[in-house]
Amino acid sequence: MSFLKSKSLVNKINTVFPIPRLKFPTELNFEPIQLCNALCTTCPYPMLEKDSEYKGKKMSADQIFFLLSDFGNLLKKNNYSGNAVVIPYRYSDPLICKDLNIIFELGKKFNFKVRLTTNGVSFKVNNSILINNFIDQIDDEINISVLGSTQEKVKKNMSVNLEVTMKRLANVKINYPVLASKIKIKLARMENTDEEENEFNKLSKDFKDIGFETFEKRDWIHNRIIGSQYPQSENNFIAGCGLYNNKILRRIDVMMNGSVVLCNDVWESARNFGNVFQDGIEKIWNTKLLDEHKLIYNKKFSDSKKELICITCSRAQFNNRKNGIYESIYMLGKIDFLKNFLRKNINWI
Repeated sequence: MSFLKSKSLVNKINTVFPIPRLKFPTELNFEPIQLCNALCTTCPYPMLEKDSEYKGKKMSADQIFFLLSDFGNLLKKNNYSGNAVVIPYRYSDPLICKDLNIIFELGKKFNFKVRLTTNGVSFKVNNSILINNFIDQIDDEINISVLGSTQEKVKKNMSVNLEVTMKRLANVKINYPVLASKIKIKLARMENTDEEENEFNKLSKDFKDIGFETFEKRDWIHNRIIGSQYPQSENNFIAGCGLYNNKILRRIDVMMNGSVVLCNDVWESARNFGNVFQDGIEKIWNTKLLDEHKLIYNKKFSDSKKELICITCSRAQFNNRKNGIYESIYMLGKIDFLKNFLRKNINWI
């Protein structure tokens, strides 16, 4: 869609035209295990892990197989040839999952990619071998976020031993160079001070010495459902979502117990839209979740909007859609959009 070069024209199109939403999700975000080897200050996990009913609970291998087969068969049923992604973590580290092999094997069978973000501590030999064997199933890159500019600050911000992480990454670089080429080290600014700048320079050199370039994440501590409510009225109401390019219209989020929630910022299942193990993905996607998506993006006010969980989220978009048809077609790809349009395989939101 390179012919749409005018930002004002794109904004006008997004405001006027409805947004395409496929009748099946192309991304699946799920929690195979509620366990992490880090306690990042920016994540809900440090709070959640204090609950004995939460910590360590996991899906069985059969449940993982059922869920991913359901997702894969939907892609197959709809002859979907575009990019499909499974994200096997919400507030956990994906490398902790003992059934990661099942996820990769089904990815290969159904032609979906697997997205990994990790703190790197669990890059042990067995995981390195497994991921290296399924390197073609990796979606784009493997992200490792480092919260802090020194070993002491990383320990404070993540409860992670940075020295262990670097030793394991050094082993990956030596023994699995192709895998290492997929790894992106992102240094996340926490303080925005001159001292932190100097410390990051040294840390970047330390990573470079073991063979990894680093990238800085600036101004990233934002968003999330934060608890404060944004009042809604006829003159000021939610009309869209700021998640990347209408992400909620292509991704289904599944908790460990199978409950479907709106997005990956929701960590409680009090507001759920069904259970994948009972109802299946397709039914949930095209009924209760579809109704919620329509309500969020509806350009007219109704009292129902006051019940949206989005009223406590900093990413809620009020009054106008900042992301619209342009962004969704861009994510689908023009060819896949056209194919699904001709198959009448699209809901318009």
